[in-house]
Amino acid sequence: MEITVVGQSMRKVEPELGVLKVRVAFESAERDEAVRRAREGAAAVVDFTAEETGGEKADGQNRVVVEALRTHSWTPTSVTGEVMPERWNASIGVQVRARGVEALQRCVDHLGGVDGSNIEGIEWRLSEESRRVARAEVLAEAVQDAMTRAQAMADAAGAGAVELTEIADPGLLSGPQGPGAPRPAQPFMRTAAAGGAFNSESVIALQPDALELSETVHARFRA
Repeated sequence: MEITVVGQSMRKVEPELGVLKVRVAFESAERDEAVRRAREGAAAVVDFTAEETGGEKADGQNRVVVEALRTHSWTPTSVTGEVMPERWNASIGVQVRARGVEALQRCVDHLGGVDGSNIEGIEWRLSEESRRVARAEVLAEAVQDAMTRAQAMADAAGAGAVELTEIADPGLLSGPQGPGAPRPAQPFMRTAAAGGAFNSESVIALQPDALELSETVHARFRA
């Protein structure tokens, strides 16, 4: 008798790393003025966040990463339809990586009140090593789940012990396929939207969501 099953496993883990995304933006009638203020503002953000996160690298990556300067212009129109003088906007994105919540909490509290800075969001992640170890453990649990399920089916049918003949990622079994592939594994990060919540008039306590890790396998047994 042939038995084809799906094995699944899921666990939740606390994130280790946070990536704070900040954009410094200024507007002016002159491009050079907007660019100057954006560069000065970004430099101030880099100086503060680098000191708060301590050191130059976190898990092999720069703790503070500065993105390329962006500029654009537009011609506004008044409520009466009058064409106004050209305006310029210049912005620079800064990403701040840190372990734990404390350093990022200080950055959020400070930057929320800094002119020109806008907190765009926070991503919570596992370190590369923790992600590799956790994924291997969850995958092993999914394989064990498939074996347990197949044996339960065989026992119910009075077929005796099962022998594994094939195991694969969803949809990769040879020959006639088993059940359709369930929901794919979740990514190893969670994004916290910032919106207008982070500002100088309110203190937001960062509370990272647990990360959901899931694995699915398809397996075929003979009993």
